[in-house]
Amino acid sequence: MLNMPSRNTIIVILFFITTILATPALSATQKITGRWQGEINVDGRQFSTAVGFRFRDEALTGTVDIRSMKGIVLEAVSYQPPLVHFEFESPVGKATVTAELDGDGISGKFQHSGGEGTVSLKRIAPVDIDGIISRYMNEKHIPGLAATIVRDGETVWTGTYGYADVAAEKPVTPQTIFLLASVSKTITATALMQLHAQGKFKLDDDVSDFLPFKLRNPGFPEIPITFAQLLRHRSSIRDDPEFYGPFWSEASGDPDTVLGEYLQGYLDSGGKQYNVEKNFFAYQPGADFNYCNTCYALLGYLAEQISDRPFQDYSREVLFKPLGMKDAAWFYARVDSELTAIPYHHDTEKGYEAIGIIGYPDWPAGQLRMSVTGLSRFLAAYTQNGKLDGVTYLDSSVIDLMTPKHPALGYYTWFSSSLQSTEDVLYTHGGVDIGTVTLIGFNPETRSGFVILTNGEASITPLAAEIYAAMPTLGWK
Repeated sequence: MLNMPSRNTIIVILFFITTILATPALSATQKITGRWQGEINVDGRQFSTAVGFRFRDEALTGTVDIRSMKGIVLEAVSYQPPLVHFEFESPVGKATVTAELDGDGISGKFQHSGGEGTVSLKRIAPVDIDGIISRYMNEKHIPGLAATIVRDGETVWTGTYGYADVAAEKPVTPQTIFLLASVSKTITATALMQLHAQGKFKLDDDVSDFLPFKLRNPGFPEIPITFAQLLRHRSSIRDDPEFYGPFWSEASGDPDTVLGEYLQGYLDSGGKQYNVEKNFFAYQPGADFNYCNTCYALLGYLAEQISDRPFQDYSREVLFKPLGMKDAAWFYARVDSELTAIPYHHDTEKGYEAIGIIGYPDWPAGQLRMSVTGLSRFLAAYTQNGKLDGVTYLDSSVIDLMTPKHPALGYYTWFSSSLQSTEDVLYTHGGVDIGTVTLIGFNPETRSGFVILTNGEASITPLAAEIYAAMPTLGWK
């Protein structure tokens, strides 16, 4: 009589067979995904090019850079080992690449409406971004850092380093909540501009029409102050360092002032903190630029007045909850203290010194707290013209106005920057506070961007430049 295998033995055998059969497919995936760089030769001319492949929703996708054009979406992408096929809109019209993958190289035929040529690509190893970030943190005494890269509406890479709490040796994680400092202004402005998209106000409207008091620069009582001027830091309103200094220079905890009351006291001629010379510049509204935190506190209050809801509730309803920014909150009392990064100052003799809970009356200008995971959701929506996961959360007119594809058109809140290291024009906004430095930025042409959050006081612009330079090689797996 033959000894028949047991049911469990059959299951084990089937498992190993399935695993063996699945291995070549997995290997094929690993072979094609990543960044490839090389050249296209066509009609006697040579064009530098780079291609990135990754799997998204179980389909092979990617982008190609050719000459000065970056982030062109690939179409009809397929990989049937060893054959690689993709199409894209090139500077000379629709182009088709049919090639073969051999080791770390891809070579084959390039065709377009005007003729044909060859393509040759070599695999590019990902930049050692962990080493770059770790070395920079050590050199600049940054206790903790979280960074992320978004591409085509997805977070494709996240890195966390150092400590959220140095004394307890609590590491930074993707869920660690940081103070955003002035990066908060991008959230405040976007929340307000959702009301603009609904026709609730116009950018050139006199903001006094929406306030319980009349706002004027006392030197120019007949000239209105507009929404556009506030958003562009051109309102002639001034931040009085004597008034704000105690709040901005030490940990004051959550503010106990009421947003509207503080602003009326600062901006209304009968207010307790009203001062003609200290609260206003001597030029007329719209005539010059001066960075203004009071203006963004006022924008938050205007959103509150127009929506008829407290700004912290309004921003949660229109941005935080829909976008899945679950951990975002304007006040420390409303975040999970166990997840919060402690702000630090570094002393050459004493080492890292904890600062405490930061807060100020102009909180819509810089007091938002959230994780890099939450903020990347917001940034991803910006890079996709307001959409995320196929759903429109931000009105496209908001994106067009605040970050137009051509910076010469002017923009609101965001600033254009090249990070001192690239020819690309990015939209960025930084934040600096005691124990906190942050930066957010994206390239509207390539639909890619980054977020960097720290609980230290060192400049991160040089590091951002290195991260941006490394971005094309990261997040393809």
